[in-house]
Amino acid sequence: MSLDMSGKHCVFVIGMHRSGTSAVAEVLSGFGLHFGRDLLGANEWNPHGHFESLPFVRLNDTLLAAGDAHWHTLFPSLPDLESMLDRFRAQALKVLEEDFGGESVIAVKDPRLCRLLPFWRAVLEEAEYRLSYLLVVRHPYACAESLLRRDRFENLKSYWLWGSYLLEALQAVDPSASFLVHYETLIDDPAREQERIRTWLGDQVGLLTLPAGSVESQTVDSALSHASCSALDFQLPHFVARLYQCLQLPDPFLNIEAWLPDLLALANSDQQEDLPRLLALVEREVERKDRMVAHYEQETANAQNEIEELVAEIAHARHTIDGLVAEIDRAREAHAERDRREADFLARIRELECESAHGNRYP
Repeated sequence: MSLDMSGKHCVFVIGMHRSGTSAVAEVLSGFGLHFGRDLLGANEWNPHGHFESLPFVRLNDTLLAAGDAHWHTLFPSLPDLESMLDRFRAQALKVLEEDFGGESVIAVKDPRLCRLLPFWRAVLEEAEYRLSYLLVVRHPYACAESLLRRDRFENLKSYWLWGSYLLEALQAVDPSASFLVHYETLIDDPAREQERIRTWLGDQVGLLTLPAGSVESQTVDSALSHASCSALDFQLPHFVARLYQCLQLPDPFLNIEAWLPDLLALANSDQQEDLPRLLALVEREVERKDRMVAHYEQETANAQNEIEELVAEIAHARHTIDGLVAEIDRAREAHAERDRREADFLARIRELECESAHGNRYP
């Protein structure tokens, strides 16, 4: 397909949390794509960095909050697209200008994009960007394992998040401008996968001038893969297992119209079946959060008591210091008084000596 390579281009890097989107974004960054000026820093879970624009992520949190949701809400209900654009278009355009302005080829990466693609598609098209979509997929069990360690999520919640994130993303992408990377394949054969990515980027955004050898400079650290695949969990919803199978197709975007509607129907059926377990899961999560809050409140109360005790000790020490200062002042005053009396005494002696000497001169 022949594409117009002039003007501005944006690549969406999308995928579920803990799916390897950061590893793929690092590859794209090495290929020259600009991920923003104010980037979210590295941490123990992403020691190479997140490659996420901090203003972009903050706005995404605000967009989700408009529907009383956060990134791990199971079934969010966001305002309609027109309402979102009316409320947040200006902020979104400001983020693009301040964090990405002046760059012809940019990439935006944030797993929240799976749920917010319709909004950002509209904003970026209004800003005259051409769009491409790079979807990163990781085995749902591996994602669940990672989320269990990082966020203490139960597997059933992670499976539903994995499935709903990807289904929402797949409904919003342009299949003709989309590309899929399996995280496990990137770890197993990084050179081959990076070359596939480079070729696709060349077709999409005109990076054909990038030398093939530059792929070798990109490092995908397999040690950063904190979870591995396992046999499918018995809790795995049917639609999640089926979706993962569909995404294993050689080109799942080619016939997406054929299999996606059936998956959406299966997800609705699974939702009815899993609602009791999901409700119980959320109730356990609320109880755990309540215990955490109670623990933090107790720690806060203990810290407040310690602070009050320290304040009392400081006040006592200040009182003691004030007493010592007063004693020093009194001692100085007594010493000065003694010096004055001594001076008066010496003056009187000299006066008497003078009188005595005068008397001896005239007997």
